Amino acid sequence: MRSYAEEQRQRHERDRMADQNPTGLFPGQHRSVLRLTEPAGPEPPPGPSGQQPDKPLP
Repeated sequence: MRSYAEEQRQRHERDRMADQNPTGLFPGQHRSVLRLTEPAGPEPPPGPSGQQPDKPLP
């Protein structure tokens, strides 16, 4: 996904530099995609049944 987002950002920049209607990802869209692909924080350990709890236990 990150490489696709980079290709789209480059396409946008090429179009913009050629004075064409830009396609691809705008810089803000590109940053949003990169944030989506960043690893999440650590997950809580599974509950006693091996499943993740729906809500924190008291």
